[in-house]
Amino acid sequence: MANVEELYERLLSQYRNLYLNGERRLEREIRSLMHEGLSKEEAIAKLYERVFGSSLRYPPETAPKARPEDRLELALEELRSSANMGLLGFLVFVLVIMPIFFFNPPLGFALAMISTIICMVTSLTSTSWKFQETLTIEGGAAYKDEILSRVSPILQEMLLENVSARREGNRLVLKIRAGKTVIERNGRSSYTKYADLGTFTITADFEKRNGNLVVDVCYEGSPPRRYGDVAAELFEKFVVGFRASLRRALKEVKPKAVIEFDFTSLIEKLLEKGIILKEIKCPRCGAPLKLPEKGSTVVCKYCSAVIKAIDVYSILKESFEALKSLEPDIKRKVVEE
Repeated sequence: MANVEELYERLLSQYRNLYLNGERRLEREIRSLMHEGLSKEEAIAKLYERVFGSSLRYPPETAPKARPEDRLELALEELRSSANMGLLGFLVFVLVIMPIFFFNPPLGFALAMISTIICMVTSLTSTSWKFQETLTIEGGAAYKDEILSRVSPILQEMLLENVSARREGNRLVLKIRAGKTVIERNGRSSYTKYADLGTFTITADFEKRNGNLVVDVCYEGSPPRRYGDVAAELFEKFVVGFRASLRRALKEVKPKAVIEFDFTSLIEKLLEKGIILKEIKCPRCGAPLKLPEKGSTVVCKYCSAVIKAIDVYSILKESFEALKSLEPDIKRKVVEE
């Protein structure tokens, strides 16, 4: 199998010969393929095959997969980079327009005005952001409807944001009005303002598959380009929150194993060992507490503590373990006598 680094170097050399900014274009195309679910190695192999007509293939069982965290970080990085358009415009102004201004002031002034307007318009426009992933909830197929109904309130509680929900069969559409307070700078002074990042939409399709619940999720947002870095931070919080809400929903709706243990069972087990237990000391106040023959709880009449049968069992277990720890001393005394 060919070395991926060698193929990358050959691709890089080819792109530099073909394009003015070949390295950036190559990295952008690799990231684009990784967004489709390929690992970086697979993306390079696919590009190599596309450019040179020969391929680098991995056996299916050994092909490296892009982790969801890596793919999310790549998507967020592109969103962050959109906030640098203003800086790019300034660099163009300094490197290109300023020299023209010295040789031809009228033309330089006109180009400066045009570039300023373009930068202002660009900073005010919105950028489209989308990220897709597939999540699997193991053993969740039997609880699909319950999970669907619980995700929205759980997500709202976790994010402390207003989440509107709409269900369309097996599809759940969640909408969050995204925004955050930011610090704006004007010369030497600064002030705070609310940055409206638009509506963040989560579209999740739920499907039962082999006893598991498979969720195909699409996250979308259209924040202003100038707030790309702020939006990336908030959108990451929304994505991670949705993942966590699915896990928590399953935990809440999945029946929990209940151990049935009452005083009748406890007394019967003790009688089998020849032990008759009538009362114990209350763990809270130390008052004598008479044990009932039925039921699973008893209330102390002095401090109102509620004692369960399983609590009494734990007390007895600790007492027997304490007695067992005395066994070496008892044997020593018997030998001495």
